[in-house]
Order: sequence, then C-alpha cells, then structure tokens
Amino acid sequence: MEFLSSITVEVGKCLFTAAGDQLGYLFHYNDNVENLKKQAKKLEDSRDTVKMKIESAKSNGENIFPDVQSWIAEAESISAKAKKFIEDEVKANKRCLKGWCINLKQCYRFSKEAKKHTLEISDQLQAVEKFQIVSCPAPPSGIILPSKLFSSGTFESRNSIKKQIVKVLIDDHNVSIIGICGMGGVGKTTLVKEISKQVKEEKMYDVVVMAVVSQTPNIVKIQEEIANMLGLKLSTDIESGRARSLWERIKKEKRILVVLDDVWERIKLDEIGIPFGSDHRGCKILITSWRTKSKQTRGVLVNPRKRNQLSKQAFIEHV
Repeated sequence: MEFLSSITVEVGKCLFTAAGDQLGYLFHYNDNVENLKKQAKKLEDSRDTVKMKIESAKSNGENIFPDVQSWIAEAESISAKAKKFIEDEVKANKRCLKGWCINLKQCYRFSKEAKKHTLEISDQLQAVEKFQIVSCPAPPSGIILPSKLFSSGTFESRNSIKKQIVKVLIDDHNVSIIGICGMGGVGKTTLVKEISKQVKEEKMYDVVVMAVVSQTPNIVKIQEEIANMLGLKLSTDIESGRARSLWERIKKEKRILVVLDDVWERIKLDEIGIPFGSDHRGCKILITSWRTKSKQTRGVLVNPRKRNQLSKQAFIEHV
C-alpha cells in the first residue's frame, strides 16, 4: 500500500505541476504577449544598430565578421516570425468580447507561443552584446600601379624579361628566390609591381605582398608591412614572436609571392618570418637590389638593362 501511495503522490505532483504550467499560460496571457512586444522592439533596435555599424564599416572598406552576418540573418527571421505572431494575435483578439479573449484554447496557444518567441529573442539579445566590433580592416587588394607606367616604351622594351621571370615564378619549382638587380632608376620597382599585378590578376598566386627593405633594414617595419597586407595583427613587439606569427600566417597560403624591394645587404628571411624552399614550396620571393655580383646557388638573377639576360645565378647569398 505504501508503494502505491508513493506512486500516487508522485503522479499527483506531476499532474499538479503540469496543470500549474497550463494555468500559468492562461493567467499570464496578457503579460506574455506584452512582454513579447517589448522584446521584439528591443531586437529590432539592436538589429538596426548592428546594421548601421555594418554600413559604416563597409564604407571604410572593412570586412564584416561572418558571425555578425549570421546574427543579422537570424535576427531578421526571428523578428519576422514575432511580427506575424503579434499581428495574428491582434486580429484574433478583435474577434473576442471587447478585446478579452474567452476562447481558453486559443488564449492558451497564443500565450505559450508568445513565451516561446520571447525566449528566442532573449537569446538573440544576449548574443548581440558581443558585437561591439563588427568588422576588421580588409587587406590591400594588391600592389597597384598607374596604367601609364604599363604602356610606357621603356617598360614595353623589357617585356621579354618580365615574361621570363613570370615563367620561373610559375614553372620552376626548384627556384625559391628571384633577384632583379641594377642601378637605381632602371625600373626594378616598376617591374616587380607589374609582375605582382599580373600574377595576382591571372590567379597564378593567391596572395601577393610587398615590403620595402631599404639600406638600413627595420625588421619590425618589414614585418608590419607584410602583416598588414595579409590582414594579420601582430600582437607582440618581440621580433621573434612577430616572426613566428608571420611565418604561420604565410604557411596558410597555398601560393604566395613575397616582394622585397630595395635590398642592399643580406637579410635573414627567417628573422622576418618568411618561409621558403622546403619550408614552404608555395612561397616565392621576388627581390630588387642594386647588387649585381652573385654566387652559384638557388635563384635567378636578372639585370633589367640587359633585356635577354636570365642566368641561373643566385641572389640569396647577397641579400
């Protein structure tokens, strides 16, 4: 008997709880609907605020975070459903006696649905709190030159050199570094910029980045220039830590061309954070320098003044 009594008590509790929940929807019908209307308005305001942030970011050429775009899409869907529910509830209520619904089944259904919509909206409002920032700066689209430079007679006279360099960049997998050398003013920088533009536009490389080295190299500045073009934020001032971050970021690109302009002396690429050779077969390095002497090793040395010169000479030993 005690066993049956226990079962009876537990069943009674469950039935009482269930009945209480059902009655709660009836008793709090108006409260649930009004609360939904307030929360729906909050969601619309939050959605509009995020949209304004997105428009502002887009006008500055920034990239919108994917989770922000997903939130907007979900917020639009939830708002639309809530709006339709509220419209349906208003229409149904007008058919009731002086605005008071005496259809208990209908009252229960509307109250329960209002509660459900409110919970969905609450989740969205909690999620939007993390969207203080909705975007990040877009990496530069590439290295751009005025079209006048491309059509100049001097540049056209070096087309054969350009074609040979591009061929090595694409076909010669044993060459990691290509050096273009010559005195100042012969057009080395112009040449590498047009090559960079061509390989990017023709999708020979996925990414092209460029940094100026100069006579007195500043490793931090070089790292920053490359990182900015990759959309990478270097969070430390320690050169080795920055090099490691840059190395890992470059490794993620299947085909990347790194242009180092105005190199005067040998530089250690690993100190900057540039993988090449066996460390990253998809990373090629194009260098300009005034140096013309070289030792036999990997690479290609090109002198822009000598239109047809393309010797298998190394440049890396002098960088």
